[in-house]
Amino acid sequence: MDNTHCSGYFSTTMKTKIMPFFTVLLVALLVPAIAYAELPRSILGLTLGENVKKYENLLWMNGATKLSDTPFLTEVNIRDTAFPGIRGGSVTYGNCAHPGMLIGLKLKFDDKDPSLFDQLYDLYEKKFGKPDEWQGDAFHTVRSWKWMVTEGDQRINIVLTYSKDPTMRPGVSIKMVMHTTWMEEYDCYNAKIGEKHPPAKPMPASKLNLQDYVPHAP
Repeated sequence: MDNTHCSGYFSTTMKTKIMPFFTVLLVALLVPAIAYAELPRSILGLTLGENVKKYENLLWMNGATKLSDTPFLTEVNIRDTAFPGIRGGSVTYGNCAHPGMLIGLKLKFDDKDPSLFDQLYDLYEKKFGKPDEWQGDAFHTVRSWKWMVTEGDQRINIVLTYSKDPTMRPGVSIKMVMHTTWMEEYDCYNAKIGEKHPPAKPMPASKLNLQDYVPHAP
């Protein structure tokens, strides 16, 4: 085999081997992105997974606060005039594994009529199917349904709620959380805290004097 034929042979052989490799690599890179894009993570122009800076004009950024129960998340309220029909709400974003990434949001409607809840429920069931979990109470003071929508290894939790409980700001609300990303933030925070402050050994209830935990007159 002369040099010309050798060169052509190796060139063709390398192209044959390299092209499938890059095809597989491209597919591997695109599949998660496509699956991520298919998740229902947008509402009223807010998109979970985007950076909070994209929506600063809709938010009270000067009031951003780390949540006490979930300190790996920062919450900021939505401006009262940001969206028609919405009287309040907030977004949460990561501050550990994904700093600045929108992970959750809550929206509360002006209209407090339970018929709004029923109309939205019908739309949600049509789009997402039957809900996965009931989160309300037995007396229907709070009516709340949860959908868990999954694409690939990502999951979005969507919760539709109607409440008559005055401690929950009565009315109709929508809550969305990127569960998978939430867990990544949780794991990141715990890893950092574990390095600085090893967790204290929990005390079993059997060693407590439960009488100390009954409210009494001073």
